[in-house]
Amino acid sequence: MSASYSLLFRHQSADLAATPRGTLKISLPNTFGRRCVVAILPKFLSNNPEIRLDVRFSDRYVDLIAEGYDATVRLGVKTDSTLKAVRLATYRHVLAASPGYLKQHGTPKAPTDLQSHACLGFLGHAFWPDWPLACDGSYVTFKPYGPLVSDSSELLHAAALQDGGIFLAPDWLIRRDIESGALVEILTGWAGGRLRHLSRPSP
Repeated sequence: MSASYSLLFRHQSADLAATPRGTLKISLPNTFGRRCVVAILPKFLSNNPEIRLDVRFSDRYVDLIAEGYDATVRLGVKTDSTLKAVRLATYRHVLAASPGYLKQHGTPKAPTDLQSHACLGFLGHAFWPDWPLACDGSYVTFKPYGPLVSDSSELLHAAALQDGGIFLAPDWLIRRDIESGALVEILTGWAGGRLRHLSRPSP
């Protein structure tokens, strides 16, 4: 199941045609913001010298209007009709574990095999405490259990690299580890996730 990152923001698209100026307050998810957005912000400021950025990092769903945000990046299907959304990018959630963990505990061959494995749970998933998995039109909902749950995907990522268990992670977070062999994708074809949005309040 593919998912996507999208922007939700509060100004009319027509406003963006004018020369942008003033303070732009945005909320970014912790790990995605640091890994995928931070590097492009200096160029954005260089191209928009009259903009001042106020960037906050949080995995919670901020209230754009009540908290005065102009934009936020979100994971999940947009359900708030007061927000406008623009899709940014697509990605997949994949299951992965280290070669050392798989050598010691074996490799799951089906989603039901996950019941006998240490699963690393990310509290920030919109679908937590479940792992909804899909493959070729088949859907399975699994309740993971293991030695570690956290609202930090980076902590869980580190635990997976150190043979700590099976991690359901976005491919942008672990792609290099899979390419290098530090992590191994398991149950290939099965994936889980939701949409990622950048939103704005409707006028």
